[in-house]
Amino acid sequence: MNQLPLPDRLVFFTQRYGRMVLYHLLAWLAYGFYEGVLIVNVVLGRSLSVPYLLAYYITFSIPFYINALWLLPRFYQNRAYGSYAIGLLLTVGGTLLIKYWWQYSLFPAVNWSVSHISETPQQFVVLNLFYIIEFLIYSFVYWFATGVTRLEREKAKLQSELLNSKLEYLRLQINPHFLFNTLNFFYSKALPVSQPLANGVILLSDMMRYALSEDQPDRKVPLRLEVQHVENFIQMQRLRFGDKLQIDYRLIGNPGTLRILPLILITFIENVFKHGELHDADNPAQIYLFVHAEHVQLHIHNLHKAGMKEHSSGIGVENCRKRLYMVYRNRADLVVSNTTDHYNLSLTIQLTS
Repeated sequence: MNQLPLPDRLVFFTQRYGRMVLYHLLAWLAYGFYEGVLIVNVVLGRSLSVPYLLAYYITFSIPFYINALWLLPRFYQNRAYGSYAIGLLLTVGGTLLIKYWWQYSLFPAVNWSVSHISETPQQFVVLNLFYIIEFLIYSFVYWFATGVTRLEREKAKLQSELLNSKLEYLRLQINPHFLFNTLNFFYSKALPVSQPLANGVILLSDMMRYALSEDQPDRKVPLRLEVQHVENFIQMQRLRFGDKLQIDYRLIGNPGTLRILPLILITFIENVFKHGELHDADNPAQIYLFVHAEHVQLHIHNLHKAGMKEHSSGIGVENCRKRLYMVYRNRADLVVSNTTDHYNLSLTIQLTS
């Protein structure tokens, strides 16, 4: 967007943020009229000039927006409470200095009435701290409310995308019964000719059956089925590449009765075969799956494939991030480290039986 001419950038900004800016201006005007005119002038009987009201609300909008748009999402949401506290103190101190500057320096210099009673420095600090805290509370409510709204929009969008994907898949897919009957026919014909070929047909049938299985009410499947799907996929690749495939796959632990969101693990493992170097005997791709009493961990480490790489849109991984957040929230932790030569992934999910 920075390459666009200034008029085009202004149009882009207006189209994207114009309505939001208008809503905020209307909200501030309504609040200012209610508090500054009705409450102060009418109820309390004090006269506040228009310049004073403008300066007042502009000043106290500073901590409101700094807290709502920067401190809360960047530090508080990420549990960096120390940084959040420091940022809050700096914001409060800066707001007090700005208020003091225009009330006792700018306004007297231009002969504007501050419409304010005489106050000591201590009274100035206490009174304005009260106002700052008031607007910080408003900003927290605003941040929380917009976050909930945004989350609902993302959830609705994800559900719509999932529904569209299912509809498109149903439109394109072969009838499952016909598919599995055909695969069974191929298996019976391949068995007398080649055992590896027959095994490949059975693996493909199992993988397709798992991928086409009906969603459960809790949207989860037994972990053992997800692990079996992963192992079928890896075995299929071994049939394709034979001894050339350098994969170090390990399953440590027993899936037991744990349940997991389906087709999560396989998405990350498929990326190893798309983008990883799989023919270096000294540096095999590592896929380690640890199953504990209440959580599962997936660790992936591989070299990047040399030469021409398979194109990837990144949609699969991004959708997995969204699905993990929608279902597990803070009970899922995904850490990806992508360097020039290596790719590392660590996924931990707290599961239930």
